[in-house]
Amino acid sequence: MRVLFLLVPIALVAVALAFTLRGFQEPAQVAAALASEPPRYAVTGAQWVRLGSDGEPEFRAQARTLDYYADESVVMKDVTLDSLGGHGSPWHLEAPTGTSPPRERRIRLSGGVRATGLVSQEKIEMVTPRLWVDLLRRELYSDAPVKLQSDFRTVAARGLRSDFDGEHVQLLSDVQVDYVPQD
Repeated sequence: MRVLFLLVPIALVAVALAFTLRGFQEPAQVAAALASEPPRYAVTGAQWVRLGSDGEPEFRAQARTLDYYADESVVMKDVTLDSLGGHGSPWHLEAPTGTSPPRERRIRLSGGVRATGLVSQEKIEMVTPRLWVDLLRRELYSDAPVKLQSDFRTVAARGLRSDFDGEHVQLLSDVQVDYVPQD
């Protein structure tokens, strides 16, 4: 009999806890509806400049269209991105699509990214299917195949990391370099 007095309250607490936790979960239909909501703002011919606390640009993006959603995510079409970390940034990036996840300080460029930059005083051109621009770490990175071209080198690799200043570029794996010496 004492076991029954102990089990009944435990069972009631377990049922109440299950109902409480279930009440905090969003029904699947509501979550699906939020994901397919139209943008809160839709802008054409956009120039988006994000300024840091020092008043210098963290980046400057130009896009044919920019859609801003209620969850603070952004989708851009025909994107040009520069002034990464300030006006002196050597990088100029172009991509058909750019997205910024909800409440993050990263931009994912995709659809065939083209970039020009100055790395160790050498002008390079880069092509990759996708590239992340991380504003907090102040770096560019990709896990996709990357091709770099300069006047004297052609480089192919899988993955890349570079700081916004173009001082440190790291090719991650499967690196192949063709070098043509200067005359």
